[in-house]
Amino acid sequence: MRRDIEAGADRIVNLSRGALEEAAKIFARLVVLHITASPETLAQRLKHRGREDTGDIAKRLASAQKPLPAGLSVIEIVNDGPLEAAVAKARAALQPDRV
Repeated sequence: MRRDIEAGADRIVNLSRGALEEAAKIFARLVVLHITASPETLAQRLKHRGREDTGDIAKRLASAQKPLPAGLSVIEIVNDGPLEAAVAKARAALQPDRV
């Protein structure tokens, strides 16, 4: 994948906050698409999934509030509504010439 990117190809990857700073050093054209939701929406979704207990949900909510590393090119999408709306926003951010 790295060779493809160095050759000019675009790729979408899912990175943790901890990996973003290193990725920015490696990839000159890194653009972060930060898809987030309000704490209330995120808590409701996590509870509904039923995979985490209350303590794990609290940890996830705290982690979601941590800032991204400074100096990144970030496009933020708030995903509090219907999935289709968030998908449309992400598509417009990734392919602005096709909207």
